[in-house]
Amino acid sequence: MKATLIVLMLFSSTYSSAQDFDVTGVNTQLLCLSPTKTTSLVFPFPVRHVDIGTGDILVQQVKDAENILLIKASRRNFPETNLSVVSSEGKVYSFRVQYDSLPAHWIFNVQDRHSPKNAGSNVVFGKNVLSASALSFYQKGVLFKDDNIRGSSDHAWGMDAKLDGLYIKENMLFFKLTCNNRSTVDYELDGVRLYVKDAVKMKRTASQEKELAILSPPITPDVIKANSKSTFVLAVQKFTLPTGKYVAVEISEKNGGRKLQLRINNRQLTKAGLLDL
Repeated sequence: MKATLIVLMLFSSTYSSAQDFDVTGVNTQLLCLSPTKTTSLVFPFPVRHVDIGTGDILVQQVKDAENILLIKASRRNFPETNLSVVSSEGKVYSFRVQYDSLPAHWIFNVQDRHSPKNAGSNVVFGKNVLSASALSFYQKGVLFKDDNIRGSSDHAWGMDAKLDGLYIKENMLFFKLTCNNRSTVDYELDGVRLYVKDAVKMKRTASQEKELAILSPPITPDVIKANSKSTFVLAVQKFTLPTGKYVAVEISEKNGGRKLQLRINNRQLTKAGLLDL
């Protein structure tokens, strides 16, 4: 799996700080995974090989940040399994993996005994260095910015979703989204996906979709209560779309049919406001 768009998500002002791991080729650390939360492993060196014990683990390496793995569970209540990672300096990192519906941490700075304690605290994308704290600061700031864009919305059986804001800061784009549950039935969130789609499906040609990788914890509400609303922010690496494409933000309900999809095009992307923080 590859991705050119790097995504982080923040719900309200909640933020889970990273946890440090001390790992060697002998010791095994415990990872707890959920199918609704993406966990990031940040290694001190680029990852060269990954081996999973079973198909209950989904793993994706970030194309433009080779020291990062994105992992999540493919299903609930899976039996304990394992994950092994080989990095470019020849070290093997071993993990026990268990199911947890609410993991305590979603970002892990993986270190060995000879690494400095702050190893892996920065994510490097080409020439750009992004700290988790700086990105979190910008995301929280967008939550309190005025709405500056319209035109992308969807609704299904009393559940509404809309794009309220688009902001740009250096090499980052920030999407401000609001979900409003106008019904008397709670909306149990199953997940949020972002992907690039063809604007028009040609005859006799399969529609092309490219899912966009989630880099850091998708901190979203587990449940949007009846007659309430929730706002969250997506932060992605700056980009524009090829002709004939659009970005879809898909929000789905667990064991339900109220799936929402927002359609965002180049015209909207190029009208992003400057984030003055």
